[in-house]
This record gives sequence, structure tokens and C-alpha cells, in this order.
Amino acid sequence: MKRNKDTKLIGYCGLYCGNCVLRTGGISDLAQELLERFHEIKFEKWAKGLASLSEEVKAFENYESCYEVLKAWDAMRCEKLCKEGGGSTNCKIRICCRKKNLEGCWECEQFEDCETLASIKVVNGELNINNIRKIRSEGTDKFIEEMEGEEFCDFYETKK
Repeated sequence: MKRNKDTKLIGYCGLYCGNCVLRTGGISDLAQELLERFHEIKFEKWAKGLASLSEEVKAFENYESCYEVLKAWDAMRCEKLCKEGGGSTNCKIRICCRKKNLEGCWECEQFEDCETLASIKVVNGELNINNIRKIRSEGTDKFIEEMEGEEFCDFYETKK
């Protein structure tokens, strides 16, 4: 298979890292900025008081949960591509592909029935499998061209 485009932009699992919201930092940056702003204004000191004032802002009593979610988004920041060591350091899919010396799951004949690949369906639905099918049928260059036209890469997609 001839490769002209940078296939490092495609994760081993078939996700396109080139415009991933975790890699480009958009949401992580916003979460970090919001956390910093909350700390600047000492939101935790007056959140519960505000929550007691009216039903519209009663949810402020849960500000700690909000902080935890924002911290989690910040922690999801992925500064490197999957193939450069980004993402989870113990990704089973990356480990498997490297062990088999594969560019990605699209080079594996067992991808359709792979339990390792199926384990991420809870996050990505059929997106990985559909991407892998597309890469196998159209090649990596065409896949990258199509993905470059997208604003961001969905994590979860049910379309076929």
C-alpha cells in the first residue's frame, strides 16, 4: 500500500488524531482556563451561598463536582500523537499493533472480531471499525484527506 500522507495522524485503532479535540487542546484549554478563573474569583467561597438564594443557581452547591469534571478534561489533554507515545501509556491496541509490527489495526486480518479493539466501543461506538474498513478499502491517503476536511474528530459515531 503506497503511503504519501503522514500516517502518524491515524491512531493504531483507526481514530484520526490530526484534528482530535483532545490533541488540539481546545476543550482541555477551556477547562484549565475556567478552573483558573474559578480559583481567581474564589468561587468556592461563595458558591454554596449563591445556591441557597434561588432555584436557578441551586446547582452551584455542586461546584466541587464541576471542578472534578474540569480537572478530568484538563487531564485528558493529549499533547502527542498516538504513534509518538501520546494517549494512554498502556493502550492495549497500541501494544498489540507494535507486537505484530502493524501500522494500525487496518493491517490486521482479525480486526472485525478483535476483543481488544472491541473494548473501546463503549467510548467510540462503531467509529473505529468503520474507519478501519474505510482505510482498508480506500487507503490511508484518502482517509486522511477526508478527515482533514472535518472540523474535529468525533469520538463516538453511529453512522456506517
